[in-house]
Amino acid sequence: MRRGALWAVPAAFMSAVHLGFSLILLRVPLPGVEPMILTSTVMPGLVVALALHLGLWNFALLVGVFALFYGHAHVAELGEAAALRFAGGFTLATLSLHLFGVAAGQALFRSSLRSDLIACG
Repeated sequence: MRRGALWAVPAAFMSAVHLGFSLILLRVPLPGVEPMILTSTVMPGLVVALALHLGLWNFALLVGVFALFYGHAHVAELGEAAALRFAGGFTLATLSLHLFGVAAGQALFRSSLRSDLIACG
């Protein structure tokens, strides 16, 4: 896998979640936050279950759209008072989860389970 491909989806998520975070601080409303978050929990499973091949950039775009709503929702629940302090921890935690996920995926891909993972799609 090309290095750029490895980081495209996490980068899309990080960028979009911070855009959503910023939108609410700027008091820009984002309609349908709760339904989009619900959809984001179902859609990846459907993509896998139906073996849809969206392509890297289409999948990154899909993830980014959902992340926009996640970022908006996190600050909406928090309120503006501690938003900037929250942003640092939020960014660090989100980045850590992505780094762990990429590292775990790479380790599994390089392990003896590689053929099993490929067989599963």
